[in-house]
Amino acid sequence: IERVGNLNFPAEAINRNISGKLILNATLDHNGRVRDIQIDVSSGYNILDKAAMRIVKLASPYPPLPREVREKWDQLNITRTWIFHSGVLNTE
Repeated sequence: IERVGNLNFPAEAINRNISGKLILNATLDHNGRVRDIQIDVSSGYNILDKAAMRIVKLASPYPPLPREVREKWDQLNITRTWIFHSGVLNTE
């Protein structure tokens, strides 16, 4: 995600010196395809929130869920904190 995010960091955010932190939840199906993306806590900047959602889509598909996970669940919810700062994306 971070590699794709840094390659696709929004130019407008760099030009306007916009930084921010958001919390994003992505739901993947058993094959690693993105089924849903939600911003749980906004950065306060639409450009960053939309960029995070776009980056999740650009980085897909993800690896299929391991067999032991698929036996119990048909999807996986991943919640991460995204930090856009000075043209660099980091996640926690």
